[in-house]
Amino acid sequence: MKFIMPSKEYKDRAIDFISELYQNNSEINGTGGLDRYLRESTYEDWLDNLNSDKGEDNPTLTYFCEGRGRENYWNG
Repeated sequence: MKFIMPSKEYKDRAIDFISELYQNNSEINGTGGLDRYLRESTYEDWLDNLNSDKGEDNPTLTYFCEGRGRENYWNG
């Protein structure tokens, strides 16, 4: 398993991940608000928001999780 910091490099993969959740009528939790940003704004705005939220008063961390093995799965 590998933890990946969100960046522009992962834009398409992140959007595909959220789209797959919608297609399967899955609950969407733990995405750092990415699903809301994709409905109302852009992936780049989401990244900007993640970077602006960091600091002493908000010690949160958002990352993607990539699995390895027979199935290379991805989770936000």
